[in-house]
This record gives sequence, C-alpha cells and structure tokens, in this order.
Amino acid sequence: MKKQVLTAMTMLLLAGAEAQWQPQNAGFTSDTLGFYEISIPNRHTAWAVCYDGKGSAAGGRFIRNFTRTTNGGATWTPGIVSNDPGLQFSNISAIDENEAWVAMNRRFNTGGGLFHTTDGGATWEQAFPGEVFDANSFPNVVHFKDKNKGIAIGDPNGGYFEVYTTMNKGK
Repeated sequence: MKKQVLTAMTMLLLAGAEAQWQPQNAGFTSDTLGFYEISIPNRHTAWAVCYDGKGSAAGGRFIRNFTRTTNGGATWTPGIVSNDPGLQFSNISAIDENEAWVAMNRRFNTGGGLFHTTDGGATWEQAFPGEVFDANSFPNVVHFKDKNKGIAIGDPNGGYFEVYTTMNKGK
C-alpha cells in the first residue's frame, strides 16, 4: 500500500513539472510569416529566417525577412537581408547576438551568395562575391562553429559540389 501511495504522489508531483511553453511575438508585420530556420548560439540569443505562408505562383513563399531575440525570446526584432527581391534564404548560422551569416540563392535560377552582419542585422554585406560562390552557383548551407571556423556548401557548379571552408573568417 505504501508503494502505491508513494507512486501516486510521485505522479502528481511530476505532472506539474512538465515543460511550460510560452507563446512569443516574433515581431512580424504580417500574420502569414513564419520561421523557416532558426539558429540559437546561446541561451539568450536566437536568429530565425522566415517564409511567407501565403506563397504565390511566382514563388513568393521564400523571402528575405529575419527576426532576432537577445533576451531569451521576451522580445524579437525583425529585419530584411539584401535589397535584391530575387534572393531567398537557404540557411542561417548565428555566432552571437550581433553576428550571423546567411546563405541565399535565387528561387528559379543560379546566383546568390553568403551575407554577413556584425551589427545585429542592421546592415548586411555580401561576403566574398565572386570568390565564394559565383553567378553560376546555388548556395545551400553556411555554418560557423565559432567566429572563425566555417563551411559553405552549394549545388554542383561545373560538375562538382561547391564546398568552401575557412579557419580565419574567410580572410
């Protein structure tokens, strides 16, 4: 009998210990935007690239919007990468609250590249244009293990997959 009471009490205590999910406002201006991919470099910071759930016949589902939190999700700050509406996200790799890399490609064509920010997404620069990925490339992945060590991968170009690595941030 003691064993049954102890088991019942344990079950009651554990029922209240379940993970509690809290809804967050991602800061989007449209209710059709959602997270396409997320990168979480630490317990306070997360970066997410977005998609547009309404889509369109012209492939408008993938867009250049992103959002970022630096306080564990309490608030999110949205933004846009690149002024080129032909680009879409492939992948994001966040280093910290200020620095992130994204691989972007063209929806139905080749081209694109790596883009990098060091100011929390306020400005983005295309990294190494023509050096890492060219006009015939289709970038798929960028991942940085830390501020210096990274890899970027793209679809075949000239018969071979494109794979670039760096140990010094590409310098």
